[in-house]
Amino acid sequence: MSEMNSEGVLFDRVADLFSRMGVYTSPSELHGLLCGQFSQGKPFNEQGWLISAAGYLERQRVDEPEAKELLLELYEATSQELSGVGFDLNLLLPDAEETLSLRAESLGRWCSGFLAGFGNARGGEISDELRSSLNDLQEIVDIQSDDLDDNDESERDLMQLEEYVRMVVILAYSEMNAGSQDNSGSQGSAVLH
Repeated sequence: MSEMNSEGVLFDRVADLFSRMGVYTSPSELHGLLCGQFSQGKPFNEQGWLISAAGYLERQRVDEPEAKELLLELYEATSQELSGVGFDLNLLLPDAEETLSLRAESLGRWCSGFLAGFGNARGGEISDELRSSLNDLQEIVDIQSDDLDDNDESERDLMQLEEYVRMVVILAYSEMNAGSQDNSGSQGSAVLH
């Protein structure tokens, strides 16, 4: 997804698709939901994602070929990024050329989606570090974009928040999927500590 998301291309593609479908929601929130579901530590496949995305988009199912293809592309790219050995996760956010307030709002919506996806079936015990980090994400959900000045300091602060969110997701994914990765053999090297 890193190549596709350069300059916000994937974000724009998803936003355009939503517009054509008459869906008025955030691509960032949808991607947060996807990352949250991957991070639960439970089996999660393409069919489960399409069902979950349809519910999020307030539809019975996703039948449109273009929508299905883009949602599966997002699923595959995110799966590869999360299960890889590096810290390559790219959050689906608007392009850096967009206004600071739009980008801050999108980050808050991304966190909201993540918490919804992660919390729906969490069930297991989590570390104090992860619990504290999830509380931080809840605070980012409430970010007030009107309070941000469009200056270099606010830009740096937003970039640091984006990086922090990315690291929380990697922590959640690693912690909740450690057992399944160790047992699968094929993804054992993807465990991040």
